[in-house]
Amino acid sequence: MIKPFDFYFDFVSPYSFLAHKQIRKIEKKEGIKIRYKPILVGGLHNLHGIKAPAFIPAKAKHMIRDCKLIAAKNGVKFKFNSYFPIRSLNLMRGVFVAEEDTIDRENLDELQENASIYLFPGTVVYGVGFSALQLGIARRMLTELRSLAMTKTPRGVAVSLRENPVFQQLLSRLEARLRSARAYLMSEALSAQQAVSARGAVTLDERARLKLASVHCIHEGVDIVHEAYRAAGSTAIFKSGPFERRLRDALSASQQTQARAENFVNLGRILLDLDPGNTAFL
Repeated sequence: MIKPFDFYFDFVSPYSFLAHKQIRKIEKKEGIKIRYKPILVGGLHNLHGIKAPAFIPAKAKHMIRDCKLIAAKNGVKFKFNSYFPIRSLNLMRGVFVAEEDTIDRENLDELQENASIYLFPGTVVYGVGFSALQLGIARRMLTELRSLAMTKTPRGVAVSLRENPVFQQLLSRLEARLRSARAYLMSEALSAQQAVSARGAVTLDERARLKLASVHCIHEGVDIVHEAYRAAGSTAIFKSGPFERRLRDALSASQQTQARAENFVNLGRILLDLDPGNTAFL
């Protein structure tokens, strides 16, 4: 078992970047938290009267080759910064500010508010946020589709979209699906919030139920947007119009970790009283 240790780094150092990549693997494998400590490499060089390798052509050439060899050995994507060396003083100062003015959301001892939302893991909160975003995109898509239907008569069709029974049925079904998804999410969120407020802690079952609602809404939202896009016909294909943009927005939201199909697998295992496996995103 590896004990937690301090990692001193500077953004200017390519070796810091390469070490960071390996440290993240150690954290994941050993389940420990490495303490990142910012330092100013240039300041250390000046303190000891050392000229940085970056300013000595022969050493700089060797350093670049060395970094590429280390990256290749460890399977790290690495491209040397063409602006190297950069001034990292302001960046490193920013790290100190971030350490002083921020907290670890997952560490309950650091919380400054006792609201129930802070008792939920960050991944659950993010999932609800992404699902709400997706439902909002779907709502705007249906609003735009309804507006289009008021004026558009497709080529080769005798009646407008507004008067077309097929379109009427499609719009009402999409509206019902969107309202159902929103109601489902709201119900699970309210239920979990009330339970956590009363108990002061969140259970795996509550996390799973809320996660299932979130993942479902993200997938349902993108399906609704896609069907609405198709219903708009060729009007939807123009980049300057509202349909193409909403389709891109919905697809982008559905590409996030919160929408992975693997989430359904883990949640299904919980419903069947099986070991869920990876609960990192629950």
